[in-house]
Amino acid sequence: MKKWITILLFLTIIYNVYSQQNNANFLFPDYQKAIINFNWGAQSTEKINYNLVEEKLYFIDKSDSLIKIVSGIQSIASIQIQDKFYIIDTYGLKERVTTEPPFLYVQYKAATTSQPTTVAYGGSSNIASVSTYTDYRSGGQQTILKNSGLQVSNISPVYWLEKNSRFYQFDNKKQFLKIYPAFKDKLKVYLSENKVDFGSVCDVKKLVEFAEALK
Repeated sequence: MKKWITILLFLTIIYNVYSQQNNANFLFPDYQKAIINFNWGAQSTEKINYNLVEEKLYFIDKSDSLIKIVSGIQSIASIQIQDKFYIIDTYGLKERVTTEPPFLYVQYKAATTSQPTTVAYGGSSNIASVSTYTDYRSGGQQTILKNSGLQVSNISPVYWLEKNSRFYQFDNKKQFLKIYPAFKDKLKVYLSENKVDFGSVCDVKKLVEFAEALK
């Protein structure tokens, strides 16, 4: 009974339903089994995916096998997929990539282009637009989603450092140096000598470790 209450609490925060999707716009190639940890201590196991274009969390509703969007993300404390941990807020889904504080998170941001439609008989096209949707009715209201007409053209990492009870966002040298103003000169030397690539999560993890060791 307790398990069903937990699941129902999760399902009450959804809105809108898709009948088709463009999987290229999602973080994972398919839906992942995840443990959803709620702020009040409850847990629910769901199959989820994250839309990079819309920056929304999707899940498969076990009651009807339809794909739905989670609207109440403020109720989610964390998400675990195998050995990886994530948090989600109004800025999007972030993966925790360090095990000790200060915690470093990486968020994958998508650049988009217009999505062309399918051309018959081998005509040139990328990914077809989605034009058919299932509606979701609640309280007598009906909502039908419309396709954004966008597809992912490039994905780049944005980092968040949880430090001193706040989050610092950065994706380049200038932004990172502002987090550690007292060690700017030493960090500039490290960045130059190690040719740090902010597109590499591994490089950024090592950079944060070095900065923290300076204290």
